[in-house]
Amino acid sequence: MNETSPLCAVCAEFLHSWRRRHGFAKTHHNDMKSLTEAVRSRCYICTIVWDCHFTDKKAATASRTDFRRTGWTWQRDEPEEGVVCFSVDISITMADANYVTKQVFFRLVDCEGSKFRRYFLYRNLPPATSSLSSLGVAYSWYLACRAMHKACRRLQRGSNWYPTRLLDVGVPGDVKWKLHICAEDKLISPTYMTISYRWGSLPSLMLVQSNINELRRGKLTDELPQTFRDAIIVLHRFSIRYL
Repeated sequence: MNETSPLCAVCAEFLHSWRRRHGFAKTHHNDMKSLTEAVRSRCYICTIVWDCHFTDKKAATASRTDFRRTGWTWQRDEPEEGVVCFSVDISITMADANYVTKQVFFRLVDCEGSKFRRYFLYRNLPPATSSLSSLGVAYSWYLACRAMHKACRRLQRGSNWYPTRLLDVGVPGDVKWKLHICAEDKLISPTYMTISYRWGSLPSLMLVQSNINELRRGKLTDELPQTFRDAIIVLHRFSIRYL
């Protein structure tokens, strides 16, 4: 994704401060209201801290009678070049009066550093996985898998077994699909993809004896459920005809 994770003002200020002061501790959020507002605004750090300690978000304020504070602590010595570690400590008094302090540890890495660059190669991709650039990256992974992985190459040389039926989605630009009966219809290409999905409570399309000929003649792609339309986008980008 090309969007940075949102941070609350408290977290943003603290993350900028490490360059000025290294190896120090300070208060994070002073009260439950401040922390709750940060979580509601989807602050990345505060949400992780919250999820680690409050399993029921709705009941959090009711089950904790005395939220004391959350605090930051920077690790004084960096474990390796390009990495900065810190923890967020959350201190609460539980409903049974037991006082508890827990820690959540984070690691900041330099995304431009040579050691970690490979983990951030795709950070500028758009959020939509259906975008041309995202599909292009997925297609490059697919080609690399087929070319470089021994197990995947063995599958390509495997048996001539096929499912009883496939969907023929055509080529990019086609607006119709049709049912393919493998025992009767000739395969144009031996490659096919599979999709795992839930039927839902009201299936919009079901193959039965009465509509088999109609589906073999073809139907509009736009009439398929969204899950199948999304799958066909991927199939067309990967130059695969059958689902």
